[in-house]
Amino acid sequence: MHVFVIALFVGLFLHDTPDFTPTLWALPWPARLALWLGSKAVVVALYAMLCQWTYRGLGTTSGHRRLKWLNRCSAALRVVLLGLYAMDLYTGVLVWLRLRVIGPDLALVDELVLLLPTFVAVVASWWCYYPIDRRLREATLFRRADYGLPVQPVWSRWQFILTQLRFQVAIIALPLVSILVWYEIVAGLFGQQAADGSITVPTSNIAGSVSTAGALGIFLLWPVAMRYLLQTSPLPGGELRDNLLGMSKRYRVGFRELLLWHTHGGVVNALVTGFFAPIRYVLISDALLDNMTKDQVEAVMAHELAHAKKHHFFWLLVAGGAAVVALEWVGPGVYHALTWAILHLNPPAAWQRLLEQSVIEQGFTITLVAAGWLLVFG
Repeated sequence: MHVFVIALFVGLFLHDTPDFTPTLWALPWPARLALWLGSKAVVVALYAMLCQWTYRGLGTTSGHRRLKWLNRCSAALRVVLLGLYAMDLYTGVLVWLRLRVIGPDLALVDELVLLLPTFVAVVASWWCYYPIDRRLREATLFRRADYGLPVQPVWSRWQFILTQLRFQVAIIALPLVSILVWYEIVAGLFGQQAADGSITVPTSNIAGSVSTAGALGIFLLWPVAMRYLLQTSPLPGGELRDNLLGMSKRYRVGFRELLLWHTHGGVVNALVTGFFAPIRYVLISDALLDNMTKDQVEAVMAHELAHAKKHHFFWLLVAGGAAVVALEWVGPGVYHALTWAILHLNPPAAWQRLLEQSVIEQGFTITLVAAGWLLVFG
């Protein structure tokens, strides 16, 4: 889901680069509105029907098979929503919002309005999935009680959705929104705002340095905000906390605080945030502590400390950035080679005209970059 959110914002950045030229369909506003909103409503309606079909099969011999199908379709849903979002960008929905609906003067409002239907579709999919999640959790309560394991109340539908929004969307979307706001502020200050209200990355050395410094500052300080966004508190004192803090000293990995991550028992996970010890936090979820022994929790802690000690996050960013730059460089060449090969097969004239459009080349390069980025980060 994090990759999904990043892809949405990458689309916004690419849309406002000089090389991107959306194909502005001459559609009346009701038709454009139906295409923009209606397509996502249809997809969500189909997913809701699938969730109902799966729910009715739980507890029967076909329940496991239906769950497997639902999991596959849940992954496919995000791919379909990304495809519809790309269609929105290519068909000029954002330009239409800026010029005809909202206007170019309200910073970031047009981008957020464009993103809203996609995020609403995601939230609606969680709403539809919740009865299945609740049924599965309720089925484990008696077993947990029999084994003497902690039993927490099953989260409500709104607790489920809010937890997903915090962990799956907000921790990625909010820093990216902050960076977009900063870019628009800098663009306005240095006179780089385009006539249609789009973000134009400043080209002067001073403006470029200010943009980069602001984005880097937001990125580096974001872990401090994450501890509050994800609803955490310091891990209570006791033998476990003393052992985990002792491990950090033994391995010489510093951090600001060891946090208990409150998820209503719904997320079994741990994570480390921040590049530097003064703004680095280690988060361990309540469900992880409920489901693991002391030795297992210490093994998880060792894993998180290794991420910090080996600078894994930094090197993942370097590898991902290098993949994007390399694929952006080779993408046009690969596209022209493929086009040359296809044209020598004498395709229909309509195909030839399609291949010659710059928007198709841009879409191919973006797809190639996205695929390479996913491969590196996979």
